Amino acid sequence: MEITSATYTTHAKAIILGEHSIVYRGSAIVAPVPVLAITVTATINSSTAPSYDFDGSAISRDQIANYYPGIDEALNSFPLPEGLSLSLTIRSTIPESRGLGSSAASANSAVRAIYRAIKNLTYFSEGIRLQRPHLSDLDTIVARCEDRVHGRASGLDQCGVTADCTCLFTSDRNGLPPMITTLPNLNAYLVVADTGIIKNTKASVAAIKRRISAKDPQVYSAIETLSSISDSLKDRWTHNHLEEIGASMNRAQEILSSLSLSLPELDRLISLLRENGALGAKLSGGGCGGICIGLFRDIDKADAAVEGIQKHECQAWRISI
Repeated sequence: MEITSATYTTHAKAIILGEHSIVYRGSAIVAPVPVLAITVTATINSSTAPSYDFDGSAISRDQIANYYPGIDEALNSFPLPEGLSLSLTIRSTIPESRGLGSSAASANSAVRAIYRAIKNLTYFSEGIRLQRPHLSDLDTIVARCEDRVHGRASGLDQCGVTADCTCLFTSDRNGLPPMITTLPNLNAYLVVADTGIIKNTKASVAAIKRRISAKDPQVYSAIETLSSISDSLKDRWTHNHLEEIGASMNRAQEILSSLSLSLPELDRLISLLRENGALGAKLSGGGCGGICIGLFRDIDKADAAVEGIQKHECQAWRISI
């Protein structure tokens, strides 16, 4: 029997600049993608076995542990007393493993939906009140969920899926937590295009790390340049220098491609974005699949780019930034 339930929705994100280099130091720019989101409903039942519904399909707890470890970690973080069970219903429009932050978004929605459901619950057992984490602990739990997925997450995805606007994310601050700075609206548009190819961020990051460990001079130089590009973009963004931002995106794509992180499918979509008027276009996220992005000043050109990409049987979305 259902006792209480709660729902939480988290949107997707897209990294504009700074992927890979942010793992080591410097800054990255990340934008929310509100047209894509994941909603989790947490239901607390009595005398009922837990159930898990992902987009209309029943899945087991073992399947959650194997395929959605962030959600599994969220479930582990909220133990319930005997006699109560926790069920989840998950609805998502975020393509998985594409660089859109699906793992961070699902973990954030699961953690906050479960927290709200428990907060709604007044339960006493032999005079002991049900324990629940404090609201201030939730970000830490989500970070732990992300570490479960990625090994050691930078926090950039978590920032992007919870932000209301574009943010500058700065790490490597002598052991201090990352600094997050909100950036002004550019009155411009970002087109997000999906190759449909599943990518593995953890594997891509590990491949770059191996080359750095082997003291590969090309990778050292590439990471330094990517960091410099991201670090220098704050002033250009603040002063709405769209052409310079676009040029920085194009330069970043050249470097990421030189690290074997692009693919012909990504290159094709990036070319389509530029042909349709993008000031700059590049892959976004771990690379080797997933998404690419294009920056547009004009909404009509952005919409034309979306239409052109969809004609090539790929998904695309336009957002304001």
